[in-house]
Formats: sequence, C-alpha cells, structure tokens
Amino acid sequence: MCFLKPCFCTSLIVSSFAGQQVFRIEIADKNDHPPRFTQETYVAERVSEDANINALVTEVKALDNDTASPVRYSIIEGNYKKAFMIEETTGKIRVANQLDYEETTNYTLRVRAFDNAFEDFCYVKINIANVNDNPPVFWTYQNNTTIQEETLVDGCVAKLSAYDPDIPDRSAPQHIVYFVVKEEQQKLLHIDKDGCLYLIKVRRLNPGPRKCLSVK
Repeated sequence: MCFLKPCFCTSLIVSSFAGQQVFRIEIADKNDHPPRFTQETYVAERVSEDANINALVTEVKALDNDTASPVRYSIIEGNYKKAFMIEETTGKIRVANQLDYEETTNYTLRVRAFDNAFEDFCYVKINIANVNDNPPVFWTYQNNTTIQEETLVDGCVAKLSAYDPDIPDRSAPQHIVYFVVKEEQQKLLHIDKDGCLYLIKVRRLNPGPRKCLSVK
C-alpha cells in the first residue's frame, strides 16, 4: 500500500460484458537522484572556546529529489580531536569536546550527505572565539639587581615582563597590569604599567653592618 513507502498511486478501471474490475497501481519512487547541499561551504563565526558540550554550532542541509531513501550526514575529515559531532538525520553540528583557542583557532570539516546510493560533500568552516581563561605568565628574569641597604636608587631597579597565553602573538600588546601584592612592600616598591620596578622608600633590614638587598 502507499502508506508503506513513498509511491504514486492510481486506479485503472477495466470494463467488459461481464462487468468491470478496478485495479490499483502503485508506482514506487526510484532512488535515482543524488542529494545536493544547499551551499558548498558553510561558515560558523565566533564559536566561543568555552561553549558547552552539545551546543549548536551550525546546520547543513542537502536536498534530494527522491523520497525513497532519507539523507544521512557524517563528518569525514577535519574533526581534530573529535571536537564536533553531527546529527545523522538533521545535519545539525554540535560541540562534542572542550574547545581551546590556544590550541586550535579554526576547523574545516568535510561533511558527507549519503542517501544509500549517491553522495555529496560540503565544507564547514568553524572559527573559534578566544576567551580570557588563562592567567598571565612572567618571563624568566635573567638578572639579579643588587641594592645597598638604606640606599635609595633612582629610576627603574628591575624590568619585569609577562605575557598573556590567550594572545598567541607575543609581539602584540599583552594588556598586562602589574602591581605589588604585599601591603608592607607597597610602601617600599612601585611597579608601573611597563613592568619597571621602582624603589620609593628605603628601610634598614637588620641591625648591624650594612647588607645588600637582592631583588629578583
């Protein structure tokens, strides 16, 4: 019957001297057309690196003139570390594993549409958006600065530098803000926006002979 599978139904009436007979003819749809994606390339912009697992990224769509066999989707290339998954019957692409902008900034997936006989392919470009999720890191300080006790030194005593792991280009502005953490040290030291450490007040560290203070 027509409700069992896609088909075209018609009725044929044959008459004779003995009467007439009705014949029901069912014409089933043949799978003779390939599916076709609506776009050669789909683009998903600014997918946050902290997107939740199963979050929707984008959706691809392949059209098929045949109704005999449904189209099924799969990712066949470019899915580094299985970062994404695709719903087989809907073409919806979702986040499957934790993304990391510092490791991979973009993906190019190759997606297949298959109707059990024919296939078509498209590309899905996914750009990952950076999130400030890593603390700054100090570069290793190579030199020791020696200051004689109770001596106020003018100018920059030490130049410290840090970088932001969330900014891949180390030559780009890092937007780092420096400050002295301990309250008792804030009365003695000041560090500016460029990482220059200044001595603003001297203090005798210990009674007895003068000693040297090493700043690292």
